[in-house]
Amino acid sequence: MRSAFIGDALAVVLCAGILVCWAPGYWAVALIEVPVFLLAVLWLIQVALAREPVGNAGILVAVAGLAAWGGVQLIAGQSVYPFETGKAILYWAANATVFTLAFHVSSEISSRNRFLRALLWFSFVLSLITVVQYFTSGGKVYWLFPTEYERVLGPFIYKNQCAAFIELAFPVALYQSLVDRRHSWLYTAMAATMFATAIAAVSRAGVVLVSAELIAILVLACARKLISLRHSV
Repeated sequence: MRSAFIGDALAVVLCAGILVCWAPGYWAVALIEVPVFLLAVLWLIQVALAREPVGNAGILVAVAGLAAWGGVQLIAGQSVYPFETGKAILYWAANATVFTLAFHVSSEISSRNRFLRALLWFSFVLSLITVVQYFTSGGKVYWLFPTEYERVLGPFIYKNQCAAFIELAFPVALYQSLVDRRHSWLYTAMAATMFATAIAAVSRAGVVLVSAELIAILVLACARKLISLRHSV
């Protein structure tokens, strides 16, 4: 139950952060960092009270080292711009914290599936908005907030950002279309929408990577007999 709560809260924070990633200023970054750190404190309190193991400590220490490196630079006086280094430390500390919390949530199958399902639906809806907005908003985010660009892809100002987001969500939708026979058509539609969004982003690297993901997952599905080429002939 504790993992489910952490997973739900983390999903909400991540989705909110993605929705405002277009915004200038540091407040959009703080919108993720502050609640993520608060969730980490809550999780540590729960772990301490329940005396639960924290999982693979080696992986967590390695990820935390990404943020610690900036601190080493500050202490050694090797930072050219200490203020920006401090912001980078918070940024990487937030990334490490998100990884740690997601690692914890994924340790339980039910919590992991709940977390992935929430992100999958969010990604699908955002993909729909992204494609429609790209052709109709005239460079305005959500049809409301003007930018200096002629076209924008949902909350993503840069096409490579949009492609990177799709690269994370597309495999989940495609995999679900193969394993969930009852709702295969729904997950197939989700995957197709995300693939179309990657194409609309006009990111060559994004299209190549999403296509590679498609081929790799289909090959693995054939190897595991999730799909059969005999039925398609």
